Amino acid sequence: MAKKLSANQIAAIIGVIGGLLMLLAGASGAAAWQQMVDFLESRLGTDATVQTVAYVVILIASLGGIAVMMGSALFLTKRVKAGRLLIALGAGFGLIGLILFIFVRMEHADFSIAGIGLGMVGLVLSIVARLKSEVPAAGK
Repeated sequence: MAKKLSANQIAAIIGVIGGLLMLLAGASGAAAWQQMVDFLESRLGTDATVQTVAYVVILIASLGGIAVMMGSALFLTKRVKAGRLLIALGAGFGLIGLILFIFVRMEHADFSIAGIGLGMVGLVLSIVARLKSEVPAAGK
């Protein structure tokens, strides 16, 4: 008979899937990210500071999936609180990226949901993983 998976093992599996989906959505949207930079430059100007900030935001938002997967892996250790923190950061930055992505699409009157669907499902799964995880009792 197979051993029953713990809540943290299930949370880790859900989180890794969510992080992968977030990563796929970010990686497949390179053109949309360039549209976001163009959008910000049209609103804020084209100086080096605006470009640097835009690319840092893109980098952080794109790494949201990786942060979620790293946090999920921590669920398999006794570092569940650190895992939850990483997932919260990854999901938060992923959400910021998704919101910016939607604004850019609206600005260009492009209402396709090609990259939005994967990112949204990944984001929801990462939140479910965080909620499903259980912090071990002290002394265990």
